[in-house]
Amino acid sequence: MFKEGKKNKAIINLCKAYVHFTWHDKEEFAAVLKVVEIGLTDHDYLEIKPYLCLIWFLLKTPGGERNENRFE
Repeated sequence: MFKEGKKNKAIINLCKAYVHFTWHDKEEFAAVLKVVEIGLTDHDYLEIKPYLCLIWFLLKTPGGERNENRFE
């Protein structure tokens, strides 16, 4: 489902949802990172845009502050 995102607005909203639901759950966060890893290795450069957007949202610092360590 995630790789089929083609429109920018849909990709961005889906990425924000993934970040929201994995923000405090280490296992879910690791699972999303695994999806990104698989997406980047299995697809060519024309199909990796959703995965790059997702990793960007996962790494982006909220509010411009330094990203605190969410996980122990």
